[in-house]
Amino acid sequence: MSAKKKTILLVEDDALLALDLADILVEAGYEVCDPASSNELARRVIERDRPAFALLDYNLGNETSIPTAIELAQREIPFAYVTGRAEAVTKNPLAPCAPVISKPYREEEILRALSTIEGQA
Repeated sequence: MSAKKKTILLVEDDALLALDLADILVEAGYEVCDPASSNELARRVIERDRPAFALLDYNLGNETSIPTAIELAQREIPFAYVTGRAEAVTKNPLAPCAPVISKPYREEEILRALSTIEGQA
């Protein structure tokens, strides 16, 4: 990775999982935007910070992260889904194609997925 830290957006409605994921990313040398727990908050972060990558939980309480995934795809910002509902992502015809990491995940899976999507940037 270059000397400049790559910025990552986390979209996760579970605060503890967001903190755990942020710790993994910071330790690996990435910079993490303020985690977003909804599509509206994610949209604000995208507009304000223009992250290099994003990791999205599919289920955000009463909504899914599909609107954020569509916006990221339109802006050509690579992302991956990090979800306990992998089958819901793959069966949703509106879900833009991206790597899917199933919860519970291992640190290596997160870093491997980031390496893959970083190669697409």
